[in-house]
Amino acid sequence: MTQDFLPLLQSWHEDAVRLEIWQRLRVVVVYSTEVYVPLQWHQLPFNLGLPIHLPPLNSDKVWELIKRHGFEWDETQLSQWEELHNLIDGHPYLLRLALYWLKQGLTLEKLLQDAPTPTGIYGEHLQRQLERVQADSILWDAFQGVIAACESSSGVRLEISLTSSLESLGLIKRIGREALISRKLYHLFFKAQLELLKYTNH
Repeated sequence: MTQDFLPLLQSWHEDAVRLEIWQRLRVVVVYSTEVYVPLQWHQLPFNLGLPIHLPPLNSDKVWELIKRHGFEWDETQLSQWEELHNLIDGHPYLLRLALYWLKQGLTLEKLLQDAPTPTGIYGEHLQRQLERVQADSILWDAFQGVIAACESSSGVRLEISLTSSLESLGLIKRIGREALISRKLYHLFFKAQLELLKYTNH
């Protein structure tokens, strides 16, 4: 698909520059960059047109989604729901996955306990993220710097290409010119992975 469909979108854009009839065509492409496909930049249609980035769900939307799934809570559960929100920071997929498993009978306490581990409900997602970022040694080195800086609640200035790649994976967010890890879930998981790597290398 990437070899045929994406260049096709590129050619349509180029036709619209030269031919009036093609200027009537409007294409809306919705995609997730967390599924990272290594392509040459000139092959991508994503550097064309007007990009619209969807932000994480804000607190109001998170609570509305929780209520729509039929959940109610007392004071104890409220603090656990807030902990979940702080862990995933409004990520729609991660929130929906949590709500699905809670509906299946998993307790919120158990979910939170195992969330940043390979055996938790986010284990497969976290493992995929680890494999993607480790596939590029330069990217992995840069991300380790972001993780280390997170301990002091500060950000790191990276090359723009590294920032864009990590941001497209959903692992970081930009605050001004600095890169910070995007959510607590990733910080806890990757910090544990780095500690494991240090232990196994000694």
